[in-house]
Amino acid sequence: ARNGGCFQYSIDDSGRIRSWVLQEGALRRYMVAYSDFILLDGTHWVNKYGQILVPPVVVSCFGRSITGAIIVAPAEESEPIIKHLAEAGLGMSDPAKKEVLMTDEGPAFPAVATAFGRWQLLCSNHFSTSVSTGLAGINAKEGSCIREDINKAIYHDFYAVKHLETHLGSMGERPEKKMQQLVQ
Repeated sequence: ARNGGCFQYSIDDSGRIRSWVLQEGALRRYMVAYSDFILLDGTHWVNKYGQILVPPVVVSCFGRSITGAIIVAPAEESEPIIKHLAEAGLGMSDPAKKEVLMTDEGPAFPAVATAFGRWQLLCSNHFSTSVSTGLAGINAKEGSCIREDINKAIYHDFYAVKHLETHLGSMGERPEKKMQQLVQ
């Protein structure tokens, strides 16, 4: 693109557009400068060819969330997503910075995170769903207690890392007082 952005596409063997990326120059500069934390979630079946929309959302250190590009790619395939993210300016992560790619549970995303040297985190909604699935078969009261501890770890503002660490450290413990509350 003339303004420093990009428009790239690939074609499959039948001559159809397989995947594509579109990005304005300003979005590219933003993505390059503030790519420490990227949200990446694909929609389900955006068109009749089984392609999904995968917009990388850049969450900057200023707390702003900006869509960094528009990517359309075949569902559940990591290769075109990796290719188009690179074309859109996402580079290899600096290991000292611990850059993050937050995703859903899509099977393509672990490979995408690995390709860019990023930590992959599951978004809080998908994480909560996984926790609920993992609690199947546990006593309802104990499961409720575990779910409460985990939700507090996800959603509570602890104001300091040491407070979060204290909470996480106590999650595996079941103090006698808490157990008495469960029995009642």
